[in-house]
Amino acid sequence: MSKRTIQLPEEFEHPLFDDRVTYDERVNTEELVQVPFIMDILDETIDRSTLCTYLFGCWREGKDEISNLFSQRNRQAARPKMIAGIGWFITLIYWTNKKKVKRLTHLKEELSLMKIQPSNLYERLSFLMGNPDHYQSFIQLCQLYDEMEKKWMMEERKKQHMDNN
Repeated sequence: MSKRTIQLPEEFEHPLFDDRVTYDERVNTEELVQVPFIMDILDETIDRSTLCTYLFGCWREGKDEISNLFSQRNRQAARPKMIAGIGWFITLIYWTNKKKVKRLTHLKEELSLMKIQPSNLYERLSFLMGNPDHYQSFIQLCQLYDEMEKKWMMEERKKQHMDNN
């Protein structure tokens, strides 16, 4: 296997996320996008809209496992999966707004500029990022994904409608 480890750029440093990322250079785009922020760190030219659909699907598949871990009261095992889910969600916030994730520093300011976003996004996301191994965070993250997907789908339909007229 062709594993590569990179140090995250300073702009992506956050206490919740590891400062190094290891990935297999030979995997396809769908597998690589599962590593939070990697596509934007590597500055890959990709169809982010298609990958949004894929990431929403990854969350739907993964949330059942996280739910089972919380039902077994295994917060320690749920934590890394929740962190990945939070990373995907942050990526989705940017990608659904047709932007690349450029940094995690100044997240509050960046999020306030996003057109498509759930209500009270920064406050809710701050809670999740401070408590990723709490069951209430899991419930909140599920709600955020649902809200974000609905808002994005509405925006995509509006865009299609405008393109057809």
